[in-house]
This record gives sequence, C-alpha cells and structure tokens, in this order.
Amino acid sequence: MYEDRSLQFPQEDTSPLVANFLVFSRILIFEQIVDYFNSTMAADESLPETIRAINRIHHQDESRHIAFGGQLVRTLYQAVLEKTTPEEVASAREYVSRYIDASVAQLYSVDVYKDAGLPDPYGLRRRLLADPARRPAHDRITARTRSFYRRIGVLDAEVAS
Repeated sequence: MYEDRSLQFPQEDTSPLVANFLVFSRILIFEQIVDYFNSTMAADESLPETIRAINRIHHQDESRHIAFGGQLVRTLYQAVLEKTTPEEVASAREYVSRYIDASVAQLYSVDVYKDAGLPDPYGLRRRLLADPARRPAHDRITARTRSFYRRIGVLDAEVAS
C-alpha cells in the first residue's frame, strides 16, 4: 500500500448542504472512475477470463451504487441551488471540477514509479500529466462523470471545438 498523497481541498465554512453535496460527489466521482476501469477490464479479451469476470461482477455491483449516488447527488445539488448563496453554488461547482481533475492526477503515482526504478519519478509524473497525448485517455476515464455533472448543471456544457 502506498501513502495517500491526495489533495485536500479546503472547504471554507461551507453550509451543511454544500458539505453534503461535496461528500457524496467525491464518493460518486471515485466510484465512476473505478467503474470505468472495471468495465474496460471486463471487456478486455487479452485478460484471463477470471479477471474479466471479477471486473464484470464488480461493475454490475457498482452500477447500483452509482445509480443511487447519482440520484442523491442530483437531489443535493438541487437543494444547494435553492437554499444557498450564488457564491456557495459557484464554489461547489469549481470544487467538483477540480476534484475530477485531481482524481485523474492520482492515477499517476510517484511511489509506483520509484518502486519500478524509473529515474526522476516526480519529473516523469509532471511530464505525463502535461503531455497532450494523455488528454484523450483522461477524457475517456471521466466522460461519464463529466456528462452526469453537465446534465445536472454543475459543470458547464461541453464546448464543441
């Protein structure tokens, strides 16, 4: 097990409504990202069938959690919109956007790079995260999550290039 290097985002005196929305958003974002990998590995014919089956079952199990979490987050966000200030709404929206990005960044582990004997693990992580070729992979990993948060109005609509 590796040390938890996740970023702690400050929550400046947020209302209980916003705090609840953010707690359940963090859980949902985590579950959706993990589910992306479960689904991908379940369909990967290069993996042994046992591994594929484990991931398929985990995906089926997580689907219920994600569906419930999505409904809960949607309801909590509606309460945030109705009962908090525009500043709190804007802060919550920014938090979710940053948390999704930070969640993807956690997939790049300096500790793993060190254990693998790769030189300059911190520099490697920085270069990988900054590499534009990684963007499509990040987009695939977070597509479902960003789509959900756009649908409920937390994230801005996707702008076509």
